[in-house]
Amino acid sequence: MPFGFMKTLMHRQMHRRFSLWVAAVAACAVLPAHAAGLCSAPWVHDGSRLRLDGNGKTPMIVEFTLHDVNRDIQDGCEIGLHIYAKSGLVALGGRPIETVQEHQLLVDEAGVVTRVVSINGRVFAQSEHADLVGTVSTAISGMFLYGAGLAPEAEMLPGDTYESSFDFDVVSPRLGISVGRMRAERAKVEVSEREVGAPEPMNTVVGILQCRPIRYTRTATLGVLRLGNESLEPEPTVAHITDWFCPEAGVVMRQEVEQHGQIQVIDVVDLKR
Repeated sequence: MPFGFMKTLMHRQMHRRFSLWVAAVAACAVLPAHAAGLCSAPWVHDGSRLRLDGNGKTPMIVEFTLHDVNRDIQDGCEIGLHIYAKSGLVALGGRPIETVQEHQLLVDEAGVVTRVVSINGRVFAQSEHADLVGTVSTAISGMFLYGAGLAPEAEMLPGDTYESSFDFDVVSPRLGISVGRMRAERAKVEVSEREVGAPEPMNTVVGILQCRPIRYTRTATLGVLRLGNESLEPEPTVAHITDWFCPEAGVVMRQEVEQHGQIQVIDVVDLKR
């Protein structure tokens, strides 16, 4: 396989893979938050499960399952998080991208904002042209924990940033061997200042709830992407997001993502707490 073709293919796959990774991580916005703190929230226990469905040109499902919850840690806890995600591009058809992630979240609640860290989370991604096997590390500080910081009178929330790194082997599904390596040391997601709207009634999987729209811009940057001995720096991707946070349930029940003139709606369709 000519390296130039492999580089183009891997670049395209990485854009799709990173987009799904951003969606899966950012979709943690729908995970419930609790004013008393993440670690003491009643939904944080083994077996809690949440499923999201997204429509549009990149239909997707994402399932989160908690396991091995450990609260015997000063000022925090550990949470095992299993993520299964499936996505595809309608226009291209073919085999969808499937991703399995396994994370051990370290939650630090000692500071003013909650900090959640995952180091060397395991990732296995399958697509029609290439499989990715490797690790992802990420850190989130105070993002999406609306239940802990969203006062009834709130009209604005500050922006935030989190960084990730990943290291993948690229495996040929046909040959079953590694054909390259893909690394990014400073992938970054930036969230702008967020505008909080007044509550509106919304029909959800748990009934009609009063939910508040939280609007912001999300910019995802891969930074320097290393493909074998080659390096490139893809353009950032920008999306305009609306999170519909429902205080009664303590959950973002819907996320609307506008990108390239298209809108994708991601709904919570199953919630086991």
